[in-house]
Amino acid sequence: MKQNLTKSFTLLIGGILILLLNAIPDHDLGGLVAAASGFDMQSTFVALIGIVLVLAAVSKIVKADELNSRPDAKKFVFIILGGILASFIALFLNGSTQIIAQVLAVIVLLVANKLLKGAINFTFGNTATKGALWVLIGGLLFIYKEIGGGIAFKIIALAGIVLFFLGLGKLVDNLDQEGAKGAKIIRVALILLIVATFLDMIPLMGLFAGIVAIVAFFVELTGYLRLKSSAAIGEIGQSGAKVLVVNMVLLAVASLFGIIPFVGDMVVGAFSILGLILWVVGWLRVEAGTATRMVSTATAA
Repeated sequence: MKQNLTKSFTLLIGGILILLLNAIPDHDLGGLVAAASGFDMQSTFVALIGIVLVLAAVSKIVKADELNSRPDAKKFVFIILGGILASFIALFLNGSTQIIAQVLAVIVLLVANKLLKGAINFTFGNTATKGALWVLIGGLLFIYKEIGGGIAFKIIALAGIVLFFLGLGKLVDNLDQEGAKGAKIIRVALILLIVATFLDMIPLMGLFAGIVAIVAFFVELTGYLRLKSSAAIGEIGQSGAKVLVVNMVLLAVASLFGIIPFVGDMVVGAFSILGLILWVVGWLRVEAGTATRMVSTATAA
């Protein structure tokens, strides 16, 4: 049951994070379509992904024995549902009114999430599971820069890389030799991505940033290929690593489309939205693999 709650609260945090990122106004998600119609289609899709993740988490949490044994905790679930409703209503608003509604909805979700975890005494138990959570959040922050635009999202992407790096550090000590090698290779790729992101902020350095990013891609891909051979994360974790490999290739293809004028931005946005979904699916499975292994180890002991 602890494992199911870990997955549920990971989904919940991931969904809230996506809704928070979507509320930041420093981006142009809709491109030409938004400019012509006033309707930001990509932003709407991103918000719906966040809402679906939160709903999926709540649907699992309400079935947990921990919740049913603590009736007072159920009120926080209803507060979360209220936050979801506010997020959905915000889709039909415009301008500053929409931003205010989005921010208020996220605040409600964050507060309810914290109170709910306290009410049922839930914590992300072991170091490996915490590491997988940090990696998932860091990756979402980094991938989102391909959907959002502006300096704010580049700074957020840097914060995501750092969180990703730290999360891998927590995860690596709980992997076998093959998995640890994969995690360490990915950390090297993250250092390269930090360099590439800084270069991209400097005028006339875009070409060099692109070259470093390409090198980082191949290094990171090698890391995931090693990670998916790790016995320490079990079959479910290995399947998650395979999803992450597919996601890497998908984002690489999106980058190639990005050089095409007009159409490229729309394709990159669409592929990046899909990348968000695959990232969550992949790292949820890796997290589940680490949680299962820790439970098995504790039982054996």
